[in-house]
Amino acid sequence: MSGPFVKRTQDSLGKVIKKPPLTEKLLSKPPFRYLHDIFTEVIRTTGFLKGLYTEFEMKSDNVK
Repeated sequence: MSGPFVKRTQDSLGKVIKKPPLTEKLLSKPPFRYLHDIFTEVIRTTGFLKGLYTEFEMKSDNVK
């Protein structure tokens, strides 16, 4: 992901979640755990997509 996309993602997603940090380094090449943390935080804070994943899947230690 290049600069303009990172900035746009930070601006839009940053209004919804406070953690994990939306750094350029992590957004440019996101590890799986980071993506999982973003999805679970969006679900937790907004309720969007709630029920899509099981409780087991919502725990990152269980998803490899």
